[in-house]
Amino acid sequence: MLHLRSLVGLVAAMAAATTLLGAGADSAEACAWNIGCQFYSPAEGHTALQFTQYPDEIVGASWDTYDSFLAIATTSSGTWKDQATVYSSPNSYRFFIFTDKYGCYNHHTGTMWVNCKHYE
Repeated sequence: MLHLRSLVGLVAAMAAATTLLGAGADSAEACAWNIGCQFYSPAEGHTALQFTQYPDEIVGASWDTYDSFLAIATTSSGTWKDQATVYSSPNSYRFFIFTDKYGCYNHHTGTMWVNCKHYE
């Protein structure tokens, strides 16, 4: 009987540890994006330098709270070159313009969680 209780306790402990480790892995994977993995306040955005000299770049994100985010293309000095509203998290948008920074922007009136990345 003692062995059965020990076995049940061990199985319960292993299940709890697996759940915790699995949740941590999911969060880490979700936040491994290269522009930002954080809460964006209203009118807050983050950009990163373009990877290549090709005239196209993809901005992708996953987000919550609202149904969209704004993909943006800017210059290093902050001048906006282009933007696109992107729906259905997770999703992405391909810019076909040449500029040096791409990123995500919260165009809503409340704070939202955004995991943002860009790639070619």
